[in-house]
Amino acid sequence: MAREEKRVWQGSHDLGIDRRYRRNIEYAAYVPDPLVGRSILLPPDISEALGEAGRCVRELNESEPMVASPEAVARLLLRAEAIASSKIEGYEVGPRKLLRAEVGHAVASSVEERRDSTAETVLGNIEAMRIAVGELTERPKLELDDLLMLHDALMRHTPTPELGGKIRTAQNWIGRTDYGPYDADFVPPPPEYVVELLNDLVAYMNDEEHPALLQAAMAHAQFEAIHPFGDGRRPPFGVAQPPIS
Repeated sequence: MAREEKRVWQGSHDLGIDRRYRRNIEYAAYVPDPLVGRSILLPPDISEALGEAGRCVRELNESEPMVASPEAVARLLLRAEAIASSKIEGYEVGPRKLLRAEVGHAVASSVEERRDSTAETVLGNIEAMRIAVGELTERPKLELDDLLMLHDALMRHTPTPELGGKIRTAQNWIGRTDYGPYDADFVPPPPEYVVELLNDLVAYMNDEEHPALLQAAMAHAQFEAIHPFGDGRRPPFGVAQPPIS
C-alpha cells in the first residue's frame, strides 16, 4: 500500500547559511502504490463520461480531415500545448517570443549565444512532445529508455542539460527552499524506489486494463508522485539519512 516513509535530513555544516537549514529534521517521503493490477471502482457518471470521451476521440481519429493541411494545424496545437504545459511549471512565454527564440536557436552556434533561457526551455518541451506523438506512437511497446529519451530532449537546451535522461539518485522535494525538505509541500519517494516504480509505470502504460483517458490520468499522477528526475536546482546542502526504524 502507499505509505509515508520517515527519514532524517542531516542539515549542512556550512556556517554561511541560515541556521534553520543547518539543523537535522525528520521528514516523510511518499512511496506510492504500484499501478499494475490496481482495480479502480469509478462512480457511474464518471464511467459514462470516460466512455463518451473515448468514443469522441475514436470518431475524430477515424473522420476525414476537415482542413486542407491538418499537419499545419497539428503543429500549431502542439506548440500551444507546449506553451500551456510549460506555464504550469512557471515558464511563461508567448508565441512571438517563442518564434524569435526558435529562429535564434537555428542560427546560434552555442547555448551561450541564445538569450532567452525560458523560451529555450519551452522549445525543449515542443521537441519532447514531437517525439512523443510522432516516434513513440509508432512503436508497439513503450520502454523505460523511451521516457529517458523524452526527458533528455526536454532538458537539452535548458541551463542544466546534464540532468537530461538521468534518473535521480538523491532525495528531492517540492517547494519552500533549496536547502532541504524543510517544510516541503511534497517529498517524492527515496531514490532507491524510483527505478522499480518507473518500470511499473511503463508496464501500466503498455497495459489496456483501464480506459485510455483514465490510464493517461493515472500515469500522469503516478509520474508526478515519483518525480524521477532532477529538477535543475542547485545540489542540496544537506544529506538524506536511512529510514527511521
